[in-house]
Amino acid sequence: MLKVPVKVNLSEEDFAWFRELIANEAGIEISEKKFSFVYNRVMRRMQFLGITSFEDYRVYLEREDTRDNEIGKLLEEVVTHETSFFRYRPHLDFFREKIIPELRRKRLLKGLRVNILSAGCSSGEELYTLAMIVNEEISPELKLAVNMMGIDLSWPVIQRAENGVYIEQDLEGMPSDFITKYFIREGNTYKIIPQIKESVRFERFNLLKGKWHHYKYMDVIFCRNTLIYFSKGAKRKVLFKLVDTLRDEGYLVLGHTEIIDGEEYNLKRVTNTIYRKA
Repeated sequence: MLKVPVKVNLSEEDFAWFRELIANEAGIEISEKKFSFVYNRVMRRMQFLGITSFEDYRVYLEREDTRDNEIGKLLEEVVTHETSFFRYRPHLDFFREKIIPELRRKRLLKGLRVNILSAGCSSGEELYTLAMIVNEEISPELKLAVNMMGIDLSWPVIQRAENGVYIEQDLEGMPSDFITKYFIREGNTYKIIPQIKESVRFERFNLLKGKWHHYKYMDVIFCRNTLIYFSKGAKRKVLFKLVDTLRDEGYLVLGHTEIIDGEEYNLKRVTNTIYRKA
């Protein structure tokens, strides 16, 4: 492939155009202070494609035959992926102590399915954590009716989640007995055991522009520390979509600093950034 010249000038107009594109396509708000960040990420895609000017790259992004695929590739460059196993214990304690017993009583024991979604799942740590808790708290025969899904914009992190292979640093903060029980050590890596890996599925999905009818009737949605990167307008749109996706009385769990006006979204606050559909 061609090498892009070391110095290609990104004009303020180009910068504004890329910021608007990213906001429109993914809802992600890029600060005006992140000129270098955008420049480096765009240059990476241009170098890969052998494109030598921002003007030509803009044309490439607008071409009907390349637009959708390349916008997806560019968004993967700018999306932030930050997650960990057993992140923010109060949420997980509430899930284990309050939500699971309620779902067992109201749905599973009545032969009804339970749907759990990790929205903005990144490389899978959150959903695998929930799957481990479900495995601990729900009997094998009832667990068969629990459907657990993770969705994220980035295809590379979805692939990593599907692989279920992590390094020791990824397991920091996880109870040692869970590491022993739910991982197979292979050299310097730790692999999720098949029982847990097979209990979840991951899909690439755009929270802002995706077709949410595929994820109807969710009993629990975890969407933590994802919407903090969205513009105010995009955040509202996604929140309404999340609530619409919830079953009546379903739970929405946001990041522990993501406080919202529950009434605006037909939600009742249950505890710290955990809401319930009214």
